[in-house]
Amino acid sequence: MLMSLEPTVSEPIGRARPARSHDHLLAAGSLITQLMIVLDMTIIAVALPSMQADLGLTDSQRPWAVTAYTLANGGLVLFGGRLTTILGIRRSYWIGQTGFAAASLIAGLASSFPVLVGARTAQGAFAALLGPTALSLLNTAFPDGPRRRRVFALFGATAGVGAAAGLLIGGALTDWFSWRWSLYVNVLIAAIGFLIGLRGLPTSKSRHDGPAFSDLLGLVLGCGACFSAVFGLDRAEQTSWTSATTIGWLSAAAVLAVAFLLRERVATAPTLPLWIISQPARAASYAAVATVGAAQMGGAVYLTYYLQNHFGYSPLRTGIAFLPMIGALVVTAPLAGQYLLRRLGTRVVLPLGIAIEGAAFLMLSRIETTSTYAGAVVPGIIVLGIGIGCIMPAAINTGTRGVPGPHVGLASAVVTVGQQIGASLGVALLATYSTSRADDYVTDHADTTRAAAGQALQQAQAAPDSEAGRTIIARFTADLADRAQVDAFGGGFLLMARILAAAALLLALAAAIVLIRRRRTAVPSSTSAVESPAVPARPDIAPPQARSASAQTRPAAPGAGPATVTRTDLTHPVDLTAAPMGLRVFHPNTDINFQANRWAEAIGPRSVPEIRAVAGALGSLPGWVASFLSLADAARADGRRLDAAYYDRAAEFFMPPTDARKAPTRSRYVDVMQEVFGLRPLHVPYGSGSLPVYDIAPAGPAMSTWVIFGGFDSYIEDYLPMYAALARRGRRVVAFDGPGQGGALMDDRIPMTHEWEWPVRAVLDSLGLADITLMGISLGGGLAIRAAAFEPRVARVIAFDAMDDFAQVITGRVAPLAAGPASLVARHWPTRTVDATMARLARRSAVIDWGMWQGMHVTGTTTPSAFLRTAGRMRTAAVAERVRADVLLLQGAEDHDVPVEQMHRQAMTLRHARSLTTRTFTAAESCASHCQVGNIGLAIRTMLEWETAVSPMSSASSASSTSGLDSTDGL
Repeated sequence: MLMSLEPTVSEPIGRARPARSHDHLLAAGSLITQLMIVLDMTIIAVALPSMQADLGLTDSQRPWAVTAYTLANGGLVLFGGRLTTILGIRRSYWIGQTGFAAASLIAGLASSFPVLVGARTAQGAFAALLGPTALSLLNTAFPDGPRRRRVFALFGATAGVGAAAGLLIGGALTDWFSWRWSLYVNVLIAAIGFLIGLRGLPTSKSRHDGPAFSDLLGLVLGCGACFSAVFGLDRAEQTSWTSATTIGWLSAAAVLAVAFLLRERVATAPTLPLWIISQPARAASYAAVATVGAAQMGGAVYLTYYLQNHFGYSPLRTGIAFLPMIGALVVTAPLAGQYLLRRLGTRVVLPLGIAIEGAAFLMLSRIETTSTYAGAVVPGIIVLGIGIGCIMPAAINTGTRGVPGPHVGLASAVVTVGQQIGASLGVALLATYSTSRADDYVTDHADTTRAAAGQALQQAQAAPDSEAGRTIIARFTADLADRAQVDAFGGGFLLMARILAAAALLLALAAAIVLIRRRRTAVPSSTSAVESPAVPARPDIAPPQARSASAQTRPAAPGAGPATVTRTDLTHPVDLTAAPMGLRVFHPNTDINFQANRWAEAIGPRSVPEIRAVAGALGSLPGWVASFLSLADAARADGRRLDAAYYDRAAEFFMPPTDARKAPTRSRYVDVMQEVFGLRPLHVPYGSGSLPVYDIAPAGPAMSTWVIFGGFDSYIEDYLPMYAALARRGRRVVAFDGPGQGGALMDDRIPMTHEWEWPVRAVLDSLGLADITLMGISLGGGLAIRAAAFEPRVARVIAFDAMDDFAQVITGRVAPLAAGPASLVARHWPTRTVDATMARLARRSAVIDWGMWQGMHVTGTTTPSAFLRTAGRMRTAAVAERVRADVLLLQGAEDHDVPVEQMHRQAMTLRHARSLTTRTFTAAESCASHCQVGNIGLAIRTMLEWETAVSPMSSASSASSTSGLDSTDGL
């Protein structure tokens, strides 16, 4: 389960969320909305003959009563999903219901073709908004557990039943009243849905943090691709697959789809983030929904023709004839959604459902002119109902599950697009195939029919142009047409059976491949709490056990305190109740301004006027260094030793590795921090050197143990106030510098590695730790995920912030509009090309120049290309699925360093985490920047509350929590 915290910590996986009194109303509103949307796809079909006669429509105009709806719905559903995100669920629901009802009323009152088509187009447009809204509503109300399975089973049943019920209801209303009532009925349904929405709908959380359509080009391309695909398939149905219009529109759809994917790959805020559709289970769900659309609509339309033309059924009787399918679907969907999905999983249920659909069409392909409804149709449509009932709950549930709140409307839109395009494809495929096969049948049997008709004329002694002769010829002609049509339907159903069988086989093979890959990389489930699983030995780093089983203490510096804090009066903790400082504007350069705010928050409000006084000199790195060194000297002169230490650290941060002042400035900083906080590090043996470790005892009984490390260019001393705040709230804190960080780099020259399980394992082994909360800061967020993938003693993981691809972060600073492609180029292009490019960029930007030198210093490389290749290994995609711990992912909504989509990508890869919780901090909370600079107290409170929620040990005493878990916006 994935949860999104807005604005406080959400509930953990594995715990039942308290039932909310309005959940049943939310479910009812979603189900009614879904019924109305799907109903309108078929309810008008049986009314078309009456509508055509009443309005005087031509044969070419008649299909547009259906096409207008499907085109608007399929073409605008991506826009509707985006609009749901912008407006919020409540506003989208009410606008959609009101608009759909008004459009239905106008369509029912239509007296001409243009009014009818315009109103049907409006219906489709509002349906494109309502579809994502209905699914978003369910995802919000039912994040996980048995209640989610039950309600999505009902939703899946409704999606399947609606199309079939439309034939029955449309037939009944047309027979009993008028074709207009097949449209008026929507007004009543929408009114019921609107009244239900007056109670229980969640407060709209519309976007106010950026442009409404930040990726307008992507939105236009996506909607254009959907529209072109649906219209091209409609043209194939109306004309042929080889007609110019069909080829033109389908080619346009392909081109626009490719352009859309390319655009979304590089967009900073994509309309449809590609991680939504690339996750295997979700992609399989979208494919399965498409097969349902193809099978249900294709089968329903041509079974309707068969029943009415061959058996002579009325519209009402035709609708009743589909009741066995509806009954099978209603019975199967809840069972599949609640039991099969839980026991067999998506990878089994979806291929099984598609295979059952294929079996149904194989049975229907045996229809003949002598077949009976009970003998040929009923068994096939019952099996078809079972197949659809298996697929829909699983596909809709999986297709939207695990998508963070801001994007659930888009995931819902993809479900609708899949079903819509599948329906258009199924109808077009059967229409063109049946037409061609019928023509072939007539050609093949024309001579035989003429001979039989001639023999009948001779026996009747009637001339062909006599009344009796014309009757005989008409009878043989009708019989040939009926046999040709039935044969064409049978052949079309057989073709559909073959297509569905192939789809089921491909899906099963894909699921098997994914399963085999996961089993090959599975983490052992039963490992000693203290002993680490065996891992391949590395030549460059000796396992810590081979050198020493315990940490060592280096000679103490004069005046240094004990190695492990045992007292409870830790000084200078982060004040978790203080008003946030927020993000001040010290300098127009984003990087410079962020670093200035970072140290301003560490010192406190008194630093603001001091930093503003030197702000004009901060634009150049030498100016930055000189300004903060002068501030440090002034603070020391005033007796403000801690302020001076922070100013020294700020100056040292932008000193290049070759600067002779760097080492002594760092030493001043570290010495003061250790003295002020009364700490001295342990040294855990690691490779040819050691890792500095602070082991800080909690105030009172330990509620849990937190193991913490920093990021790319951090010192572990930078966060001592955070450790003090955590220790005061009952947490034992073990903080260390790993390879490439702080003392490990500066004192022992240990370069950074992406294999972070090794330093974590060294610390856990040396201190005998287990059942820990592992927290990584900045780049450490991604390194923590990596360590948790290989170290079973990690019970909880906090990514502060989430970072799943470090190379993208680096190249994003160089090429912000194409970070992904730039990352690939940097890792794989010739080294000379990369080095020359980075040299040119470094000459233009002092920050990039510093970043390259710092990167080579941290990673122990000698060229920019080698540094970027090393950074390219710091990705979590290949290992995240190993993680079995509880995971908390944090991000700032306006993080200048890490693309926002990285948290969502990270969430998608944590498929086997015991629980997964996400939290996006906003500018309104003064907490939207990288690592929540501006309101770090809120971030710490969020972490503490999350751990209290997911950890039984921490839950034993929740006094440390500063605010309740009273808001859930989860999936």
